[in-house]
Amino acid sequence: MNHAHLGLREGAPRGVLGVPLGGTAPLMLPCEVAQATLFAAELQAEITELQARIEAAEHRWQQRRLRCPAEVDQPERLVRLRAQLDEATQLLDGLKFVSRRRRPRQSQDEH
Repeated sequence: MNHAHLGLREGAPRGVLGVPLGGTAPLMLPCEVAQATLFAAELQAEITELQARIEAAEHRWQQRRLRCPAEVDQPERLVRLRAQLDEATQLLDGLKFVSRRRRPRQSQDEH
């Protein structure tokens, strides 16, 4: 499938959100940028919530370690929360990169 109209090279390696690694992001229509902006706000809210949950989980783990110094392994829940935070952050970064590229508006003559 040829994606040249989106600013993508055929066969280029893809990263987060299908953006070519080391390349440019696909061009987006204004409605796509608006949708990306809404999704970015949702992701940012999720990141904020995950950060608060991680902070609380780290506090509980620290308290448990004070009671039981042999407790050295991070709880699995904390590891999962950090992985979710990393994933959400990567998605948000990729979304910000992609949403910076806008397609030029087509004139009525081009339709």
